[in-house]
Amino acid sequence: MPIVYSFFKVLTASDTSTHGGFSVLPRHANECFPALDMNQQIPVQELIAEDLHGREWRFRHIFRGQPRRHLLTTGWSTFVTSKRLVAGDSFVFLRTSQFIVGLNKYLEAVNKCFGVSMRFKMRFEEKVSPRRSYTGTVVGVEDLSSQWENSKWRSLRVQWDEAASIPRPERVSPWEIEPMTLLFGVDLRNPSNAR
Repeated sequence: MPIVYSFFKVLTASDTSTHGGFSVLPRHANECFPALDMNQQIPVQELIAEDLHGREWRFRHIFRGQPRRHLLTTGWSTFVTSKRLVAGDSFVFLRTSQFIVGLNKYLEAVNKCFGVSMRFKMRFEEKVSPRRSYTGTVVGVEDLSSQWENSKWRSLRVQWDEAASIPRPERVSPWEIEPMTLLFGVDLRNPSNAR
């Protein structure tokens, strides 16, 4: 099980002001954000985050001020306005976003009834091409963990069709893959001839 780095904060009036930024505790910034280059006079970087709806947000992460502190600046006001955030709202940031699954995505996956020998495809980010799909076959359906026997959160053991330059898992979750529908022995000009 991967280690999940996250932090939770109840937003302050300063955090939700359109003139300021979002202040992050040093330990949270160190655990959840990529390391800043502290050799820069004012260490700064761009962060790209994704919300539960799959929308991408870009923030400027800067380490400045007296005393110096971690802030999300550029992009934060747009996020606050778009989400209609106010002081008292809660904000959760996770470094491993695949740990959270949207409800609709989960329900859709549960209703697909994955089984052994089912064909699927799964998309991966690659350096050569932005997104590429690989195909494979489900070779086993198991409990996600021995701690949660007979849970609806299933783990699928998979076998990939071809070699790849990127690492691919031997176990995936149903919501990470897309089933492939194959029609065997069907004359598409006359569907009643299906064998």
